[in-house]
Amino acid sequence: MRKVLLPSLLLLVMAACGGNKNPSGPSTSPPPLAAPSRVILLEATLAYGTVNVGDTVERTMRIYNTGNSSLDITGMTAPSGGAYTADWTTGTIAPGASRMVTIFFRPTEHRSYSGSITVNGNHTSGTNSVAVSGMGIAPIWRQSGSGNTVFTMPSHVARTRVIATYPERSSNFIVRLDGFLLVNELVGTTWNMPRYEGIHLTTGGGVVQITNSSGVSWSFEEVR
Repeated sequence: MRKVLLPSLLLLVMAACGGNKNPSGPSTSPPPLAAPSRVILLEATLAYGTVNVGDTVERTMRIYNTGNSSLDITGMTAPSGGAYTADWTTGTIAPGASRMVTIFFRPTEHRSYSGSITVNGNHTSGTNSVAVSGMGIAPIWRQSGSGNTVFTMPSHVARTRVIATYPERSSNFIVRLDGFLLVNELVGTTWNMPRYEGIHLTTGGGVVQITNSSGVSWSFEEVR
């Protein structure tokens, strides 16, 4: 006589034989993707010291991208005056890479150009500014001549050395700066002062007037 398995017994046998096993194995979820990051970091020492007006000095700055996505640089800002320029201001830095940039300092005036340089871009975090400092100075100012005249002393001159000589017996040497008496001396071969020399403080340049000094050779030189 033929035997028939009951449904519950059939299921039990199938389970024991692995009849309901998934051939592809247990399902797993993929790991979540890391959020895009663009971390900017600047490495630079941008202290230029004193630089003559019209001269150019260069320093380097490295821009790092320590994130996991490309960093797009869109420009840079610097202290006003146009003294700072760069040889690279826009472009892309790959994740984990860096870019070296040359920063030029060319002062156009006798003044300070201190502040910060800021690198603009689509960074998600990090530090995108670095301190920068530089002082533009004019070349040493000098002027010489003979006799009476009027001229302008530059505003950056704070001290000046004045020298006067007279090859003959005697002459006045009178100098005014913005109307105020600066020098009033007698010079000449018959006096105990054949040559006058003195260092004078100024109020920041001004109009120089030399009067009653016919035949006197004179010179002015900035003292720093």
